[in-house]
Amino acid sequence: MDATLYGRSQAPLVTDLINRIAPRKFRRDPLGLVSGYRAYLVYSHLSSLSDWELAELGLRRADLPRIAGDVIFQARNEAR
Repeated sequence: MDATLYGRSQAPLVTDLINRIAPRKFRRDPLGLVSGYRAYLVYSHLSSLSDWELAELGLRRADLPRIAGDVIFQARNEAR
């Protein structure tokens, strides 16, 4: 996760939340299937939260696709 996207105080919170929702269990990611599934889990969990709960995390509903996409790009960058 890029700390500049979420603000410095939010980045650790969002990263911890993502790792609790969809922990990394696999080292290999054939065809991006694992990271895609992790992004789906993160997006579906966060989208099930109310607007108030998202606001407590410092997020807006419009941020959810970007956060799910960051899960995929984070996995790609770590694989290099």
